[in-house]
Amino acid sequence: MKYLLSGVGGIGLSALAWSLKVAGHDVYGSDRSYDQGLFPEKYQSIKDMGVMMVAQDGAMIERGEIDVVVASSAVEEKIPDIAAALKTNTKIQKRAELLAQLLNNKTKSVAIAGTSGKSTVTAITGFLARACDLDPTIINGAVMPDFDKGQDNACSSFGNARCTDSEVFIAEACESDGSVVLYQPYISLIHNITLDHKPIAELIPLFQRLVDQTTKTAIVNCDDAHVMALDYSKANMVGYSLDDHADARFKATNIMLNANGAQFDLIVGGDAYEVHSPLLGRHNVQNLVAAFAIMEALGADVFDCIKAISGFSGVKSRLELVGKVAGITILDDYAHNPDKIDAAMRCVSGHAGRVLAYYQPHGFAPTKLMKHGYIESFVKNLRAQDKLYLQDIFYAGGTVDKDISSQDIADGIRNAGALGSVNVFDDRAALIEAMIAEADAGDYILIMGARDDSIRQIGPRILQVLKG
Repeated sequence: MKYLLSGVGGIGLSALAWSLKVAGHDVYGSDRSYDQGLFPEKYQSIKDMGVMMVAQDGAMIERGEIDVVVASSAVEEKIPDIAAALKTNTKIQKRAELLAQLLNNKTKSVAIAGTSGKSTVTAITGFLARACDLDPTIINGAVMPDFDKGQDNACSSFGNARCTDSEVFIAEACESDGSVVLYQPYISLIHNITLDHKPIAELIPLFQRLVDQTTKTAIVNCDDAHVMALDYSKANMVGYSLDDHADARFKATNIMLNANGAQFDLIVGGDAYEVHSPLLGRHNVQNLVAAFAIMEALGADVFDCIKAISGFSGVKSRLELVGKVAGITILDDYAHNPDKIDAAMRCVSGHAGRVLAYYQPHGFAPTKLMKHGYIESFVKNLRAQDKLYLQDIFYAGGTVDKDISSQDIADGIRNAGALGSVNVFDDRAALIEAMIAEADAGDYILIMGARDDSIRQIGPRILQVLKG
């Protein structure tokens, strides 16, 4: 089969490109950023996987050279590849449809779902599954430093996918486009249900459908009221908790957080284990406990998992350390909804002198939906010494109502009585210059935001300038 992945620069599509290559298909990729000459290193990595990059002009489709066009749910019909596929009746498959197809064909599949923490739990579970010799396939929405192609030939150049013939298939299952209902996994994780791309009232039936379609075990967060309100009569439920919930088999107690990670006691049934984690923050303790529960459901020994976790390197852009210079620490995080912003801010402010936080909202529709949540998260976490730098809302193109702005968020934060200062910039260069001028020894610079690939260049740029 000949596949064209339209928008292959996206983290989800690039992972599937590797999966299709490993399966022996001819894989082509197109992306408007590639046509514009942007992010050359990223597209070289895609080429290194054996994907043939072409212009996003629909020409190959028009000539009948492509069997299937794969695209994300966000791609509009006016994109030349999609328009050409519709014109020629070439099959169009959504990214989530292809991923669900691959997952549903495996006998020991794991669908990791929830509105926050999916990528980290997927990376941890994949790491532990490989450490326990389960030889997993892993499809993630984030880059996993432990899955470097130079060290593991089953891995993609990005480290966001590992593909094997094993029946163990671990994947991040996203609810943002409703596609979580496509999965029929052996094991599912319902990590949390919080406001993100959809209102909670719309999210609940999506997660209920996933639970109903789980064939063996639903791993659930007992500390989340919305998760616990789901009906588990069709599933074997295994719970986990950080709050000693009575229905939890896996419990984390005596949690101690520090600048180097966390230490806690893990209670599994009647057994107790001491865990030392290299991951920062209480939310990562929750991510770890969820992964341990999944691994037990896969048949692994929990003690083996605890021994292995000290070697886990984390996830790119999930409180990732960009660098330290002159007493200033720079961190990069993919936080883009109120819950994730709250987790990142709480983690950093717990160990920092001042926090200089950057955030760019990732779209006009999400910002309208989550505006009040953004305001609440920042008001709750900004201390008197902290400073927030907001950039104008990211615009990815297409038809959208631009009827909200970052200034609206800033006004809401100020009106709610936030202790720290808030500044809005429409020019990123000026914003970076202001952050650099403000930074001093003991400060933590926290870069937050999603969708816009160029955000990931801000931290390295600040580090470079500060190093002189």
